[in-house]
Formats: sequence, structure tokens, C-alpha cells
Amino acid sequence: MFKLKELSENMSEGKILEISYYNLNVLLIENERLRDTIVGLEEKKKKKREEFELDPDPFSVDFGEEE
Repeated sequence: MFKLKELSENMSEGKILEISYYNLNVLLIENERLRDTIVGLEEKKKKKREEFELDPDPFSVDFGEEE
């Protein structure tokens, strides 16, 4: 990975800013994806919790009808 000093010696200031903006955009996109994933997982967890709370006996086992 280049250090800023090495970059500034080899590249113009505009190019460095362009790379910085690109990296910032990549980070923002990744942050948005992670946020969407977290929100999705929280909704899934909430739905499972609601299903669990609606089941009167969630640990019961149904063996079918007795004869």
C-alpha cells in the first residue's frame, strides 16, 4: 500500500482526491450493504420471536392422533 508521501510525489493532487473519493464511495456502499443486512437480520429475528410467542407450547412434540 502506498503512503501519502509516495503518492504525492508520483501523482497530482487531483488524482489523489479522485482516489480518496472513490475509496470513500466504496466504503459508503459497503456500509449501506451491512446496514441492510443488519436490518434484515433484525426483522427476521423479530418475526421468529413473534412466531415463538404465538405458539402456546413451543417445546411440545406432536406425535399425531392417539388411537
